[in-house]
Amino acid sequence: MRGGWQPLTPIAAFDVTSSLGYRDGTIYYTSLLAGGITALPVTGGPATTIATGPFEELWVEGDRLLVAGGGQGTQFFDVPISGGTPTLLLDGSAGRTDAGYQTAYAVTATDFFWLEERPPPAGPGPTAAWRASRSTGAVTPIGSASAVYPGGDILVLQHMAVGSDAE
Repeated sequence: MRGGWQPLTPIAAFDVTSSLGYRDGTIYYTSLLAGGITALPVTGGPATTIATGPFEELWVEGDRLLVAGGGQGTQFFDVPISGGTPTLLLDGSAGRTDAGYQTAYAVTATDFFWLEERPPPAGPGPTAAWRASRSTGAVTPIGSASAVYPGGDILVLQHMAVGSDAE
């Protein structure tokens, strides 16, 4: 083992997980195979699923977890760090007939952000960036961008970062 790293759990083949969150000796992440939010003590011991759902990304905010995903459309949920039923905070695709597939998420103290690909049969096409106010739930498009490989194939943009002037 190099540099003191110790595995806490075996690698699960073909799983899709979120970024890791940490609080009070526990690592939190979403797992497609586990079907929800997993809590893993850093001192060892079994991982536990603390909430179920098709979540894709996770953030720790105090004694709460924010998760994004939820299946069809863009949804953000709040879950107590101790576990429980997820509470829907925002459905970014509500009332939209053009909602596509989400490829990335970001959260600030005031807003939710996500990237979205056009739904079939329209896609592939430009990746759209969206923003929603955490206080009002107002959803607004920010813009769109395309990246094209030589030969014409369109690249799906899958990462985003929010700068200090995003508020």
